[in-house]
Amino acid sequence: MKHLLNFEPPVKFRKGSSLMFKTIVCLIYAIPLFLATGMAFDYVELETMIRQLGAASDLVEKRHVEFAKKLGETRAETQELATDERRLFGYHRTLAGLSFSWTSLLGVLERVVPDGISLLRIRIKPQSVVKIALEGQATSLEQVTCLLRRFYTLERFSDPRLSRHVREESPAGPLVAFTLTVDYLPDLEVRP
Repeated sequence: MKHLLNFEPPVKFRKGSSLMFKTIVCLIYAIPLFLATGMAFDYVELETMIRQLGAASDLVEKRHVEFAKKLGETRAETQELATDERRLFGYHRTLAGLSFSWTSLLGVLERVVPDGISLLRIRIKPQSVVKIALEGQATSLEQVTCLLRRFYTLERFSDPRLSRHVREESPAGPLVAFTLTVDYLPDLEVRP
């Protein structure tokens, strides 16, 4: 076929290209079909997974409810908890009174006792607070009064009481023998 101006087109169409056309048409129909099949498979798999997770969630919820019931049955009443807490606090107070450091007590007494007073005996009674009985001798009654004032000023000692005092004569000079009781509050590492 010639053009009007004697021009021959560079591309010539042949009749044998129908195979290429059929292949392209098959691909145009096959690709969406494969995609639709894959989406259907994913949908079915997702539905199966949702059913399995729903069943597992129901089992977990059932176990949670059963556990909550058992916990509610075995849980102690608030009054029992309060009595146990009071009893534990009492044990702690008793043990705190029994377990104090002699070293720290003697160190505090060395700082508190003024010069001229000698302590002859130290007795303790461990209770909720540690009761200390001090027996000693002083050269004058003013020193005993000074010792009492020092006990009043310290926070670790409370309620100091002079039980008795007696003036005695000795070869070294007059002495005042005294007995003093005081409550000692030791520093506790663990407090409730």
